[in-house]
Amino acid sequence: MVYLTMHTMIQCTCEHCGVVFFRAKTSYSPGRTKYCSRACVGAATVAKANKERYARVERTCRTCGKVFTAKRHVVLEGHGLYCSTACYRKGSQRSFTREQSALHFWEKVQRDNPDECWPWTGGLTVNGYGKAQAGWLSGGPTVGAHRVAYALTYGDIPAGLFVCHRCDNRRCCNPAHLFLGTPADNSADMARKGRAVSGPKLHPELAIRGEHIGTAVLSEAQVREIRARNARGESQRKLAREFGVAKSTVGRVVRREYWKHV
Repeated sequence: MVYLTMHTMIQCTCEHCGVVFFRAKTSYSPGRTKYCSRACVGAATVAKANKERYARVERTCRTCGKVFTAKRHVVLEGHGLYCSTACYRKGSQRSFTREQSALHFWEKVQRDNPDECWPWTGGLTVNGYGKAQAGWLSGGPTVGAHRVAYALTYGDIPAGLFVCHRCDNRRCCNPAHLFLGTPADNSADMARKGRAVSGPKLHPELAIRGEHIGTAVLSEAQVREIRARNARGESQRKLAREFGVAKSTVGRVVRREYWKHV
């Protein structure tokens, strides 16, 4: 700070905003008169706290041993253990073992009669399959629950093979209902059960399409209404605004490029 004595006032420079201000000699205190206002005192205090909070400290990655830096507040919160997302995933896989997976996995499976389906009660994918945490099996954060059930019961799944359902219930985790198959076996099983979207179908009603797809926006009733109202002369633009979809989507629905089965 720069000080200049002028009669009974002392000229000072605010350390936060740089404004020149004056303090009476009677209220001036060396080392304490640093700021021109309470606002600058508060702002400087916050800036100092943030500087300490976000200061970077050296850490050693638990997975690869590389030295890296992490923000101090992240370390204080118990994080900042890995140098990258890849190392985090590898570290998580090691810490979440097969035994730990088995302990937590079966708690989310409704096991009743050995001959009946055992539905997964946890989270589901958009396609209706259960998803579970098992980095030791998948190499990623989540994997199909039916694959975990098979691996925990029969052992590791050979690379390139699918775990298929005899019961055709995607949520089922009963090992007795599961079998291994190649991609060709899986496709043949899907077609045999009538779930193929194209080609001959023994049971077309079982195909996963239309409003049964997790990402579907429209329902079958709305599709029929759109086609009927468009046939009566209502514009596609108006229908698109009303049903919350793009005009091009309405056009494809009307031309039966979408929702062909309705």
